[in-house]
Amino acid sequence: MARYADHYRLQAEEYERQAARARLPELRASLLRIAASHARLAQLAAGREAPRQWLFDVTDGTKPPADEQEDATSIGGTEKGLMKGGLIEGSLAQARRHVTAAERMVAKQGALVARLSEDPRYAVLAAEAREVLGTLKQTLALSRDHLEIELSK
Repeated sequence: MARYADHYRLQAEEYERQAARARLPELRASLLRIAASHARLAQLAAGREAPRQWLFDVTDGTKPPADEQEDATSIGGTEKGLMKGGLIEGSLAQARRHVTAAERMVAKQGALVARLSEDPRYAVLAAEAREVLGTLKQTLALSRDHLEIELSK
């Protein structure tokens, strides 16, 4: 496991160096998130961090309330929610994550549509982006419906 820990630690350092050189703030933020993920993987491989904490840091950068942590990591008496494939995410946590992801995608696509609509040269691309935005809004609505169902259980 030490070999993996060293590998992940070196990768985290490399991504941090790349982020320091990046000019675009979006790229810098993305590289720093990747570096943080690798740093967490290095801690896991070295046995210094509990896997349960790691799951929610990676998905949306926040930790759920204590009652949801139990929901997200334990299913049907499995030992600490760990199974062969790794951690088990609870259906409520998953539904919330899907809504958050869909909201982010709708916001990004909306910004893209706005930028493309400003220039008549991109009329065709703007129309296609609007179609994608409509699909993403429908996906968001379905995600919210699913979250309501999970909350009512």
